[in-house]
Amino acid sequence: MYTIKYYRTANGKELASECLNGLNLKARAAFRKRQGLLEKGLLPFKWPYVGYLRDKIYEFRVEIERNTYRILFFFVFKNYMLFTHAFMKKTDKVPDNEIERALRYKADFENRYKKGEYEL
Repeated sequence: MYTIKYYRTANGKELASECLNGLNLKARAAFRKRQGLLEKGLLPFKWPYVGYLRDKIYEFRVEIERNTYRILFFFVFKNYMLFTHAFMKKTDKVPDNEIERALRYKADFENRYKKGEYEL
């Protein structure tokens, strides 16, 4: 069982949530369904749903209408997943700049959390 939270930038933006809210209703419903299965531990924590990228960054993949949406995330504590941002990608490899972006958000979260500036 996992708890999924969305990373918030210092100015309060939830980038993954904003991207997902921009999807059409059918796509949003499909994503929310898969997210619920992941949270309950009912979705296999392996390819094609979840993959380890590097440096403690993972991706959650959801295929909707021939498009694959990828949400990058990292773990906080043992069972919290913090979704950093989402994007659509049709190739198998996640671009390095997207992984670097998730790593910057992870470092920002860790810094702000230590200072008491970020609550889960």
